[in-house]
Amino acid sequence: MSQFNKIPSIIQILVAEWLAVMFVFPFTSKLYERLHPSVAYHSLPLDKADYVFFAIGLLLFVWLLATIFRPAVHETTFIPVFHSGGVYVWNPEMRADYLFSSTHPSYVFIDLLGSSLWWFARWAWSEGWQERTYQGTILVAMAMVIPALRLFAWYGLRLRPQGDNDVQKEVRNSWKPVALLYSILLLLALVAAAVIVPSERRSKREQARKEASLTAIDSENWNGWRTVSSLREETKENANATRVVRLRALQKSSAAMTCGNSPGQIDFATVVATLGRGDDVLIFSYSGVTGLVQRANGNDGKPIEAIGRLMRMQDNHPAWKKYCGLEELSPKPRWLFEEERP
Repeated sequence: MSQFNKIPSIIQILVAEWLAVMFVFPFTSKLYERLHPSVAYHSLPLDKADYVFFAIGLLLFVWLLATIFRPAVHETTFIPVFHSGGVYVWNPEMRADYLFSSTHPSYVFIDLLGSSLWWFARWAWSEGWQERTYQGTILVAMAMVIPALRLFAWYGLRLRPQGDNDVQKEVRNSWKPVALLYSILLLLALVAAAVIVPSERRSKREQARKEASLTAIDSENWNGWRTVSSLREETKENANATRVVRLRALQKSSAAMTCGNSPGQIDFATVVATLGRGDDVLIFSYSGVTGLVQRANGNDGKPIEAIGRLMRMQDNHPAWKKYCGLEELSPKPRWLFEEERP
């Protein structure tokens, strides 16, 4: 039970590291963009609130470094707080007093737990917004500073808490609350996986079934407007669009073109393909941009598949949509295919 009481102090370190990185990040990103102006994505301008958070982030970093380079074992008190109906109540009867070491090599696992969030952010950007991958790298690099300095101070500089037998006993046992926290997280992960994994599998099977049942349009059954008319979905807002179908065409573009509504931002992707007999189609995506780019790059002259709605290309388009490279095509494709999942 005594190790369980120390978990709030462990979580305090985790939250401080997470907030420090998040608050300082906008400035480090801006600095990187100034040193490398050729990056494809540029973050929003800084405002007054960013400077306030930057100062808070620096203070948190200073506090974290002080716990590492001025190690000590502190007497700590934790009083649980209960919340009910908008009222916060402290319960002194459940007060826990314990010794807690400000640093220990095992705390690296807490540092890495915080860094995992930024690893996930970098992975998400690399998958769906590649222009921001450099920002994910910055986040990860900032988060890894603390564990690197923690190990350097402990093993390289030999900076460790000094004191009597009780202090040294606490230092030796500092790994236990870390192990306990990981045990709790592992148990929660197993419970969540037992619920989420079967649900995800069912969803994927259902999605695969829907996609397999879609009508396919290719050069063999393509008959221009007659094909589109036979597949129209009258309940759709755009009555000229087909229901969701599977398109199989021959790619004409050397690669996908990307663009966005703001400078340095990618919201849309387009690829030109042909169904034969001079009928070109512009494949357009704004929900799965990365997927279309990956399928199209290096696929020139080869078949390409897409799932969505086929319609006649209109002269006027919604202001918020950008059909990348359309204005440069001559002649313009007669057909537009917008990606959409069933």
